[in-house]
Amino acid sequence: MKLQYVENYDKKPAVEGKLLTLACTARGSSNMSFKWYKDGYLVNVSVSDRNAWEVRIPRTMNDKQMSVLNIDGVTVYDKGKYILCTFIRGVRK
Repeated sequence: MKLQYVENYDKKPAVEGKLLTLACTARGSSNMSFKWYKDGYLVNVSVSDRNAWEVRIPRTMNDKQMSVLNIDGVTVYDKGKYILCTFIRGVRK
């Protein structure tokens, strides 16, 4: 499996109070899963009290898959290093 790239769709720094969208595209197995981390800690949008959500786009052209992390109403507490890990059958990439 090959991780392609991480892209900030806004093409500019995050602005406090606005929407931040981060996306990552990977090529690999159809049973690939994605997990976002911020400063080494798992970003779990399902238990967040904030307006944050993740969208997974399965298999696109060229056998790619995409994960998109959205955080609406960005605050200073959202500042940090975001990474996306891909997993396939228990193997972390």
